[in-house]
Amino acid sequence: MMKKVCRLNLGDVSTSMNYTRCHSELFVFDKIAERAKEIMQCNGISCSTDGSSEKVILEYINACNKIIIPGKRKVILSEELREKIQKRHFCVGSRIVDKDKSEEIVKLIERFQELFERGEKVEYHLSRQAFRGEKIDLLLNSWNIKHLHLSMLLSNAKSSMRKNRSEWLLFCIVTELQAYFMDVLPHPNKEQFMAYHFLKIAHRNKWMNYIGYSECREVLPETINIEIKNDEDIYNLYESHVNSGFKINGIVYSPYMGIASSGDTMEGSLKINKLRKFIREKLRINNLIVRDINFIKAQSFESIIYGYIFGKESEEYKIECKEFDNILGRLI
Repeated sequence: MMKKVCRLNLGDVSTSMNYTRCHSELFVFDKIAERAKEIMQCNGISCSTDGSSEKVILEYINACNKIIIPGKRKVILSEELREKIQKRHFCVGSRIVDKDKSEEIVKLIERFQELFERGEKVEYHLSRQAFRGEKIDLLLNSWNIKHLHLSMLLSNAKSSMRKNRSEWLLFCIVTELQAYFMDVLPHPNKEQFMAYHFLKIAHRNKWMNYIGYSECREVLPETINIEIKNDEDIYNLYESHVNSGFKINGIVYSPYMGIASSGDTMEGSLKINKLRKFIREKLRINNLIVRDINFIKAQSFESIIYGYIFGKESEEYKIECKEFDNILGRLI
C-alpha cells in the first residue's frame, strides 16, 4: 500500500508570514495614530474625526510645526526691521503711522524679543488656526514663516486668546535655538500672507535656507518662466500646492522640500515613510508578529509599543504616558 506523502508548501507559509507581518505593521501604525489623536485632543488641538491613520499623523506633524515650544532663543532682527525700528517708520498701506503708534509698535517688538530670549510661552499669540491640526497654513508649510499677534496683553491659555488679537503681526522664522524676526506688518489679507516681500527679506539677510530654499547655480535665471506679477499670483500658486523656484536679484532659488499635493509639508510625508520604515525594521529585527491579536489589544498602549516593537515583555515595561509622548515626538 502506497503511503500518502504530505508536502509542505513553503510558498503558502511565506505568504502567510508576510501577511501577518504586514497586518502587524498596520496595527502598530494605527495605534500610533490613536495616540497622536489623544495628544492633540488633550492639548486643545482639533483634528479630523474620520480620517485615515496617515491623515491623523500628518495632522499631528502639522500641529507640531505650528506650535512654538517654549525655550530660550537668540533673537535676530532682519535689516529691514532694524531700519523700521530706527526710523520709527511703520506703514498701513501707503500711510505712515504717527509717532505715538510707532513707539507702541517698537515696544511690542522689544517685548516679544524679551519673551523669546527668556524662553516664555508665546504660542497663544499665534493664529487661532494654529490649534487646528486639520487646517493647512500655506505660509508656514511653504516658507516656514510663523506669525504672532503683537499685544502687551499676554495670554497663557487658549481660552483667553480672543483678548490678545492685534492689528499688528510679527512674521518670524523659529528654530530650536533662534528666532528670526523678519517684519512687523498690519494684519494682511490672505494674498498678502504669501508676499514676495518675505522672499526678498530672506534673500537680503541670507535666510533663504531657513525658509526651505537653496541657490540653484545650475539653472539660468532666464529659464524661470513662471509669470508672477503680484502677491496674488504667488498665493494662487501655493494654494494649488505647486512648488516653484524664484529669481531674486538675478539669483535662482529652488525649494528643497516645499509643499505636497495635499497641502501638507513634503517633510511630513517623509516622516510618515520614516515611521513606517521604523516599525517595519523593529518588527524584522525582533522577528515579531502578532500571534494573539486579542492579547495585544488587552494591553495598555505604552506596553504595546514597547513590548511589541522593542521586544520587551509587556508586563515588565510599562511607562508613563508623558515619557512615551516624548518618544513619539522624536519618531515623527
